[in-house]
Amino acid sequence: MADWASLRHAYGPADDIPALLATASEAGLNAGNVWHELWGRLCHQGTVYSASYAALPALTHVASRAPAAGYMEPLALAAAILGSPTTPEKLRRVREEYRSQVNTLRALGERNLPLAQGGTEFVYAVRTLLALEEPPLWQHELQGLANGELELECPDCDEHLYLPLDSTAFLTRPWPGDEGQAGNPIRPAALECLSARARQVYDLACEHVGDELGTAVLHLFGRASCPECRTEFPIAQDPRG
Repeated sequence: MADWASLRHAYGPADDIPALLATASEAGLNAGNVWHELWGRLCHQGTVYSASYAALPALTHVASRAPAAGYMEPLALAAAILGSPTTPEKLRRVREEYRSQVNTLRALGERNLPLAQGGTEFVYAVRTLLALEEPPLWQHELQGLANGELELECPDCDEHLYLPLDSTAFLTRPWPGDEGQAGNPIRPAALECLSARARQVYDLACEHVGDELGTAVLHLFGRASCPECRTEFPIAQDPRG
């Protein structure tokens, strides 16, 4: 058993986490507001804490008991915790300690992916699976694809940029993303230039949702051009090369 009082979450000591996890375990996917509370404490704006990792066995248990679905809160939260940015050394230690949970979560993610309903749910299902990769892949970029917009900074001049990803006009604009602002077209990736994992995301998007989402995926893996300094740069890169 974890010594919750010695662990921390986003708002302080984690001694309130066992009660929240128990409520979630009893109510399953119908736990309602408890999932909001757990997300806020354990993965606040993508940041994780010592209590976050300690919660992985309980989250995996709840996810394992839940009916198969395209999206489920315990699976998504556990994957987000494991996919949160951290040093490679720490990530390896965490995944070694929770290897059983990671394997179970990955199997659940693969089972649930074909059940996703619509583009947004599908993107979240893919994001969940790729969070369990080592290293995690494209968490920020896929969140942007699900939201229909992505925020980035130019790697050259640090300009804050806005990329709408839910229309036929894929542009890079200065932030805030005013539709009246001029923008530079995003150059979509060519299929033959995609990495094997990126090509799999594209193929799954076309198969399960349709060509419109496939087009958005190609732009996500394409190249943006900063409206301020004109630097061109890749949007979503595979860290494994």
